[in-house]
Amino acid sequence: MATILSTGKGGISVNLSTGSVIAFKSTRFDIAGNLGAKEAYLDLSNKNNDIIFRLTIRRGQSRVFFNDHAAQSLIEGWGQEKSVDLNPVDVERWRRSGVTISVHTCSTYFGERYQILFDLITVFHFDSRFPGPAINIKYSTAATWFRPPLSDQLEVRFYQLNTWFEGHCAAWHTSLSLYIFFKST
Repeated sequence: MATILSTGKGGISVNLSTGSVIAFKSTRFDIAGNLGAKEAYLDLSNKNNDIIFRLTIRRGQSRVFFNDHAAQSLIEGWGQEKSVDLNPVDVERWRRSGVTISVHTCSTYFGERYQILFDLITVFHFDSRFPGPAINIKYSTAATWFRPPLSDQLEVRFYQLNTWFEGHCAAWHTSLSLYIFFKST
C-alpha cells in the first residue's frame, strides 16, 4: 500500500531498520533551468532529530547530493556533502516519465550505509554516521511557492527484505523487482 508524501506538509512516521527499502515515486523529474524551486530535499531523521540522511536534487545540475546533520553540535552540524553525476540519457528518460528513488538501509563490513537507487540503478552508497533507525521522513523544497524538481506529492512504498540479502549492500536490486512483484500479488 502506498503512502503520499507532500512537500512542506510535515512528514511520515516510520521505523526503517537495516534491510528496509523505501521507494519514492515521482511523476516529475525536472532539473533543467531556473524556473521553479531551486532544490528538493528528502530527509530521514532519527529519534534525536538528527537528519541521518539527506538527498538533495538541485535545478540546473545533473547531479544528486547527499549529506547528514547533527541536531546538537558545537559547530554547524552538517557532514561532508557528497555528490554524484547523473547519466544524461537517464536524466532525459526521467524527465519524460518520472523516476523512482529508492533508499536501502544496509550494512557492510565497514558499518551501516544507505544504498541509493534511481529506477533500480545504484547511483551511490552513503555511509551513516548516526546510530539507530530512521523514524521520520520529510519532503521539502528551498521555496514552497515554486514548482519543485520532483512531484508535489510522492508516492511512498516501504519494503522489508526478508531474504538472504536482507541487510547487505549488494547487487540485490535485480532480485528486488521479482521480490516486490511476488510480495504484492
